[in-house]
Amino acid sequence: MRSLRKPAREENEASMSKLLKKLENRLIAKKTHQLDRTPMWFLACEEEELRRRTDIDAEVLETLLSLRENGYAILRNNVPHALCDEVIREFEEHCASEKESEQYADEYGLHSRLALFHYKSDPALEIALLKRTTDVVRTGFGGDFTIVGSLLFERGSTQDVHRDTPAFFTNPLNHFFGVWNALEDVREGSGELCYFTGGHRVIRDTDLYDDPAINIDNYFAAVENACWEAGLDLEKFRPRKGDTLIWLPELPHGGSRREDKAASRRSIVFHYLPTGTPLHGAKEFFDRDKPLYCEENYSVLVRRGARMIDMGRTRFYHNHKEGNFEEG
Repeated sequence: MRSLRKPAREENEASMSKLLKKLENRLIAKKTHQLDRTPMWFLACEEEELRRRTDIDAEVLETLLSLRENGYAILRNNVPHALCDEVIREFEEHCASEKESEQYADEYGLHSRLALFHYKSDPALEIALLKRTTDVVRTGFGGDFTIVGSLLFERGSTQDVHRDTPAFFTNPLNHFFGVWNALEDVREGSGELCYFTGGHRVIRDTDLYDDPAINIDNYFAAVENACWEAGLDLEKFRPRKGDTLIWLPELPHGGSRREDKAASRRSIVFHYLPTGTPLHGAKEFFDRDKPLYCEENYSVLVRRGARMIDMGRTRFYHNHKEGNFEEG
């Protein structure tokens, strides 16, 4: 049998090394059958107690209060426009250099999603580390963070209404932030991000996790139906270029229908969890008999001083209405 070419052999050896490190981390990390249900501190305290905190920056405080009330908060003009443009430019260069990108583009040349672009793009990572964003994340966590991953969208995802909880199943439960950054003005009919304001409170994940009748086939429907029954409206988000949306894992959100198939909706999303927090997936969330990790169970990369979970390589995915659970 002909031996592998050196670059291919080195890539395989690097991949095997990463796999072994990941397995080592999982084997060493402690496990428990008891899910920690303690909420993040700013959700656990009384609102008046939070409002009395004089040691928290005013904008951060208002952001945390909005997260409590609405399930999300908006930081207007957070990402400099030049940085948005630089990320788009590097994304286009990446698409041009990667043959596989062609199978993820539609008839208008718009791509579905690119995962982990912050591994390769310094401007993308710079967005993840913007001070206004990380001030909120660190304060909300009460400590430092690790970046879980990133998704760059060139068009609307059209994903069904969902919660992030099963795909980013942390222990303690729901110690996690999603952060969505608009790289351009979002136009009507482009497949806008949509969400149920206040939907994080209508039916709690602690109850759904304990309910043996809830599974991967009916969890999202149970959440959406509870929102409609509570009289909530499914709202569309039309931000301006540079606006940032931060949301809680229990916020029901999705991608609305793309009325204008030629319209782009360029954005980049980052996910964060507190440093040291273990991460599971949908398989563990819907199988209550599986033991859960009590500490980090993944390998970590460090770029520009930022900790991030090592999930392999930057790659494209198709958007799936029912969810993209395979990305982790």
